Amino acid sequence: EEAFAVWASGYKKYARAFSAEKRIAAGMKDLAGGFVKYGRMEAALAEFEQRLAAQADDRRAYYELFGRFFFSLGLIAELYVPFDMLDEEHARITREIDQPGQFPFLHYRLGILLSYMGKLAAALEEFSSCADHLPASKKLALKLERIIEFVKRVMLVVNKSMGIELSSAPVDAWVEAGFADIFQQQAWKKTGASPEEAAAWRSAGFSAVQCKEWRPYGLDRLSVRAWVDQGFTSPKEAARLAKGDLNPVEAKKWLQYFPDAAHDIVQWRKAGFIEPEEAVIWGSLFTFASEAARWRDLGFQPAEVEICLERGIKDPFTAKGQQQAEQLAAVREDEELE
Repeated sequence: EEAFAVWASGYKKYARAFSAEKRIAAGMKDLAGGFVKYGRMEAALAEFEQRLAAQADDRRAYYELFGRFFFSLGLIAELYVPFDMLDEEHARITREIDQPGQFPFLHYRLGILLSYMGKLAAALEEFSSCADHLPASKKLALKLERIIEFVKRVMLVVNKSMGIELSSAPVDAWVEAGFADIFQQQAWKKTGASPEEAAAWRSAGFSAVQCKEWRPYGLDRLSVRAWVDQGFTSPKEAARLAKGDLNPVEAKKWLQYFPDAAHDIVQWRKAGFIEPEEAVIWGSLFTFASEAARWRDLGFQPAEVEICLERGIKDPFTAKGQQQAEQLAAVREDEELE
């Protein structure tokens, strides 16, 4: 692992020294070849199985197994991530991948991280998303097919340790929907979607993990795509804003004025405040949108309300009555002067 870290550090600084014709790349290739030739990879897999039997959630066991596997493929210099930085790197890549557009290599990187973390079904989905948007030559360079094959192999080991036997017989409905791979079937079944619905979510660019996160909130895949394309990552927040009759563009604008306050935004919208700028002005006078709406509906302007509040008048109907009385007195005074 220390060697991995050194190579990774060197790769960041001197990437050209890792090109095929350089000695450092040749040396790493020889080491990886020997690692495979003398059965070290099989030994690592056997050790992983033993550790899993002792502790099913041994996160470091996954990390060490996949570190050795990526090394055996000659990929470790670029793909190395320190164990204590996995969560931080996962959060960073997830933020990037939620931006609009297709970025195959980000899916690849996320798949690598999820493999390190032991989240194999999710990793398989990310590798599949990457493969869907790459030409054959790129897949070969990234060793994508070999990685997918190994992830499936490890999944069988994990399932075996948990006493789960996967049937090799395909489920017709899932196969017809385009899920011929048994592991993909397993991942998408966990979302609760039907085969046809799962296929629709996948065709919209979502993984099984994303579908499982968003689907329970009652938003269809096209709505979710609109929210995700505007940078929303929380299904709970998006669903709450949608119930306030906001579309993603409007919601994004409101959040500039009311950060992390989806509940408040919905209350202001329900009270009839269409633009966030207006809500901000009234919000400086009142905590609750319903209270602000009572004053506004009686025809008061914020400046008038501020004067009333300074006078200690907190009831809008009392204020309205006093305003009308003052207006009537002013009219009578004008008539007397005439």
